[in-house]
Amino acid sequence: MPEQGNDTFTEIVCVIDRSGSMDTVKSDAIGGFNAFLKEQQTLPGEAAMTVVMFDHDYLVPYSGVPIQNVNQLDYSSYVPRGTTALNDAIGRAISELKCRNPKKAIIMILTDGHENASSEFKKCQIKDMIKDCEDRGWFVAYLSATLEAFDDARSYGIGRGQTASYQNTGAGVFNMMATASLATTDYRGGGTQCMSNMTSYSTSASNLVSQGWGQGWGQGWGTTPTVQSYTDAANTANATTSAIGSSAQGSHHSKKKRNIPGDN
Repeated sequence: MPEQGNDTFTEIVCVIDRSGSMDTVKSDAIGGFNAFLKEQQTLPGEAAMTVVMFDHDYLVPYSGVPIQNVNQLDYSSYVPRGTTALNDAIGRAISELKCRNPKKAIIMILTDGHENASSEFKKCQIKDMIKDCEDRGWFVAYLSATLEAFDDARSYGIGRGQTASYQNTGAGVFNMMATASLATTDYRGGGTQCMSNMTSYSTSASNLVSQGWGQGWGQGWGTTPTVQSYTDAANTANATTSAIGSSAQGSHHSKKKRNIPGDN
């Protein structure tokens, strides 16, 4: 097991919406997560991963396990259905993370809709829990396809700098996962820019996707880009954010469509 007390260890928590509305983009949700996972598995430093998938139920296929032991998603493990118990998913994921209490943790909340089915946690409770996470130095990011993404994030106490919106299309979902991976790479490497301007990664994510990010990782999409090209893009995003921070805030959006062969 990774040593949670050392400075290179990070726990990555992915809270992933699998409600029925995700069915139209499931191929890119699967492929995007798989690319995210594979990229994080190649990076230096110890890491554990927790994968939470939620609709009206709560499924945890991996909880605090070494990242190398996490398998890719497929059509049998990611099956969109049901409603959106977002509060319960966030609350339970944070509660379980606090029991392990790693020194560094990044919580990625990935959704395409609004809360409509929780029974255990209220939004005010989640807001307090997220504040506690940030007090511990953990990074909480909210990536949403709703038009009210930034308002929804703010209602949870998550700032604009830790929020990104995306179109609810295959292209949007895939770019969202590339953005998430860039921010995670920055945080794992000791960076803090991801905590103040999440959207600054979108341009670099778009460039990566156009260059073939996510291809060839068990999906037959073609050539895998090098780890160096990925690291260069992360550094570019970090530099871009620093420049923005010295002048004015900015945001970027991107697009690129990917389809997994065999999608129905």
